[in-house]
Amino acid sequence: MVGSLVALGIVGGTVVQIVKIVFRTDERKAQINNRTALDDEAVKTLRQEIAGLRDTSTQFALSLENSVQRLDERLARVEQRTLKPTPAVSEAEAHQVVGRRE
Repeated sequence: MVGSLVALGIVGGTVVQIVKIVFRTDERKAQINNRTALDDEAVKTLRQEIAGLRDTSTQFALSLENSVQRLDERLARVEQRTLKPTPAVSEAEAHQVVGRRE
């Protein structure tokens, strides 16, 4: 009789421990699933932010490219005006008299 009570106590204690392990495992799975859901949301948010940053950087790059192109065109026009040969001026035209009436 004492032997069966001891055996019953051992089996009962073992069952209790197994039930505790199962409950802990379920709790850990729930925590992992919750973390995974939070991590998925965080990754989704980060991906959206990265996409926005890519769009912004693309717009800046295009704007910079347009500005450089306009500056090149302006520089080319200035160079054309500056590098045009000036017509030769005769010595008579170069000599000016100011304040004399004839």
